[in-house]
Amino acid sequence: MIPGYLIRFKESIYMLLYNNLTTYPGDLWNFFVNYLERGLRYPPEYPAGLRFFYEIMGFREYESYTAFFTVNALILGTFALATTYLLYLILRDQAKQTKTDDTASAKPDRFAGISKLWYFWILAPSFIFYGMINYDFPVVFLIVLAVYLFTKEKYYSAVFFLGVGMVVKVFPAFLLPIFIWRSPAKLRLKLILLFLVTVILLNLPYALSDFQTWIYPYLWQISSNLTTGPSQYTYWWLVYPLTGKLTGWLSLVIFGSLYIFSSFKMRKAGFIEMCLVIIILFLLTDRVYSSQYNLYLLPFLVLTTYRVNKVNFYLIEILTFLIIFFCFFLKAHPVYLQTIVFVRYFALIWLLVSIMKQNSITSGREATISKVSAPTDES
Repeated sequence: MIPGYLIRFKESIYMLLYNNLTTYPGDLWNFFVNYLERGLRYPPEYPAGLRFFYEIMGFREYESYTAFFTVNALILGTFALATTYLLYLILRDQAKQTKTDDTASAKPDRFAGISKLWYFWILAPSFIFYGMINYDFPVVFLIVLAVYLFTKEKYYSAVFFLGVGMVVKVFPAFLLPIFIWRSPAKLRLKLILLFLVTVILLNLPYALSDFQTWIYPYLWQISSNLTTGPSQYTYWWLVYPLTGKLTGWLSLVIFGSLYIFSSFKMRKAGFIEMCLVIIILFLLTDRVYSSQYNLYLLPFLVLTTYRVNKVNFYLIEILTFLIIFFCFFLKAHPVYLQTIVFVRYFALIWLLVSIMKQNSITSGREATISKVSAPTDES
């Protein structure tokens, strides 16, 4: 993560990149310049969890951007390291399970999973170059922690940490249905209640003290944080003239419909694979596509037992890298930007089709084995 720090920690450096490559300095820079310097305590379009973080860290008192960014970088780096360790633990458990289940080979490849940790996480451009753009690493950590606990059958703890993650950013809520559905049936209602209680209790102090400020991020995200023109990073500008402020609701309806369809289509898929598909669907349907959204995809590419095409993966990553490093140039040349955007969507669809195709093959093979091995009257 050192490159991500070095290109953003000092005004002379990020302005050099901005002036020569039109590189976006990052949301942390934006928070410092446009919120803290104007006397606000936290970025108002983010949920209460980030407000709480800004208050306990005393960021309002910081006068030096370098000090502000350095402290944030250390915190984000800590969460990134912790996430990496959790991914390693899950991969290690998968390797042990493979060794236990594998009857054809006495020595399964113990290091195959570790190589995925390098390819799809540590050496991913998302991790290296724009993990420090925003506050996504803490939320990614909480999601991976929830996955780790879920694989250990600690369902209550897993759902609790998803709830904590939602207080910082909404995204963990999209994975909640998978966690609930894949939990034992007798626990599902209790788990839903635990998630709701966690989210409500952590939000309650801010909702009671200043309801309008508390509710603003949710209203803004659904009605104002939209792609309105070709100088932005999705295809929704084609629909916006017809749907206007309803675009956010339309994207949610499409996402929800595909969510239900894919859950039925992949009902026999593994827990990790189902989460992976949901994240891809979110990237394909959300009305914005910020570069750091890829960080939510990476852990599940590391953990999936399905084969991930590296050309496909790095195509998505490199195109996202170009959008950030030549941000304002591309915004001024929408034809170039939209070409990159649509190729990236094509690569995401390619990835989704690959995952679902492998699921169909695996499900078909398991059905055949089950049919062949089923006892007959004669046997």
